[in-house]
Amino acid sequence: MKRYIISLIALSAAVIGCTKSGLVESPQKYQEPITFETYTGKTPTTKATEVTTATLATHRSKEDPAFHVNAFLVSDTQTYTNAYMNKDVWSTSETPTADATNPGFYNSWTYYGATYWPDNGSLLFVAYGLNADKKFGAKEAVKDESGNEITPAVPGTPTMTFSDYANMTYTVPAKTSEQEDLIVALPKTQGISNNTASNVLLDFKHVLSKVGFSLKTDATNNVIITIKSIKLKGAFNSTGDVNLAVVDATTNEPFITTGTRTSDVSSYSLFDTNYGEVGAVGPFDCFQITKSPGATPTPIYPNTTYTPSTGEGVSDAYAGKTGASENNRYMMLIPGTQADATIEVVYELEGAKEQKATASLGSDFKFEAGKAYEFVIKMNTSSIEFEAGITDWDDTTIAGESIVLKPVIQ
Repeated sequence: MKRYIISLIALSAAVIGCTKSGLVESPQKYQEPITFETYTGKTPTTKATEVTTATLATHRSKEDPAFHVNAFLVSDTQTYTNAYMNKDVWSTSETPTADATNPGFYNSWTYYGATYWPDNGSLLFVAYGLNADKKFGAKEAVKDESGNEITPAVPGTPTMTFSDYANMTYTVPAKTSEQEDLIVALPKTQGISNNTASNVLLDFKHVLSKVGFSLKTDATNNVIITIKSIKLKGAFNSTGDVNLAVVDATTNEPFITTGTRTSDVSSYSLFDTNYGEVGAVGPFDCFQITKSPGATPTPIYPNTTYTPSTGEGVSDAYAGKTGASENNRYMMLIPGTQADATIEVVYELEGAKEQKATASLGSDFKFEAGKAYEFVIKMNTSSIEFEAGITDWDDTTIAGESIVLKPVIQ
């Protein structure tokens, strides 16, 4: 299934206070301000939740932009050291238009300042999503109308750095709760004469692999199930390189490479508190369900905190986790082939002892860019099984490729 988000960027050629020497002839036709419209296609995800175009439209200020656009004169595309356009873009409205022929279009996208079409030749446009709400790696600091640098709304670990305006190094945070989606647009070369409306079409793609976990049981009953830990173990790269101006020759989509880096992460935990690790101190995040879900998979996410008992006669303590969201459940990983990767689950059924189960993904399991991996844990009182569904990122079902994993109970 095709995965995309389409942004139509209408670029005009005249603004008050700027010279018209670089404009095409008859500039009157292009004296509208630059505007943006975004089609409600399949779009990026934040760390936790799939983001629709409506979600991108919630980014409504220069301090909180939706995506970033760079453009280069075609003659300068070999070095990418000069950006003809270098702009963060945000929405001015969260309300869809009522256009029956284009349902889901949004009223207005904008950015600060103005960029004009060159009087001849074409521009190469590249873009990447800022839904992660971090601009720490931006080539140029974002400033307000007075020239003051804007502080990002959500401080955190840098996830993007740039060697020039087209080459990005992306770092996946170690904590799953901090991992976020990366979208990159297909590079687009266009001159103003190519499109009388001056629209530049940006087609965004998912670059990372999305991993989720869910639970199902043989029957629905009132047995309490607690998942204390889920870990994906292997040899993962935490960083990858993206050339925004290049697409994969086979898939014709943006791609991320790990270059010559060696794998530097041995496991990712779905719950950041890492129950069972040496030195880990509670309370711990976990997933608890008071009524087993039955055959319909139920998403696993950190909805409960668990405090182990401290002595004889003291019971373990469980409490609902503040701010827990079912949508907040995905790992976002650098794609790559894993040698002998495993899934490790620590769980407990009401009235029974804690158990640990491990399932192997095989010797050459491949996480691909733009793919969604849903690992389904099937439990009953005497056994546990694992299934894996692999689909295009935008498919909300698990109807794609499916494999069954054989667990080892420890």
